[in-house]
Amino acid sequence: MKAPFREIISFALLVFGILLILNLFYVTSISYLELLGITFLIFAVPGIYFSLKKGYRLVIIISTVLFMLGVLFLAKQLFQLPDSREIYLTASLFITGSCLLMLFIENNEERSFLIAAVILFVLSILSAFLLKTSSLFALTVKADKLMLNLWPYLLVVAGMILLVNRKR
Repeated sequence: MKAPFREIISFALLVFGILLILNLFYVTSISYLELLGITFLIFAVPGIYFSLKKGYRLVIIISTVLFMLGVLFLAKQLFQLPDSREIYLTASLFITGSCLLMLFIENNEERSFLIAAVILFVLSILSAFLLKTSSLFALTVKADKLMLNLWPYLLVVAGMILLVNRKR
């Protein structure tokens, strides 16, 4: 049985387009983050289901990230969470842990995936509660400012490395 990834993407885009059209004609009043969250959820669930059957690890990771981002977008909009750096750090740790957990579910023999996932889940919970302390918060603000200034250079270096090391 071939995994119907084209059909999954087509269905997710169809639902996103219909919801967007309904939103444009004021039939619904859904924000764009909610639309994107719903679309990510619609794509991710069957993507994970078919990928676990076939062992497509990359699709498992992408589908897990999209599912967790869909949940994050919906939670931010529905519960009106503040847009802050702490949410993104906690969500990043949790999403990475979720990806590792899904990889462990796909291959039960790799215990390192489970150990890393549990560590990241614990770190995400700790970051949610401990990030409010002044010294840790100041450190994250400094790291955030540094990354905002450095990321374009890191992208250029990564692109150059990929170009130099490409197979001919």
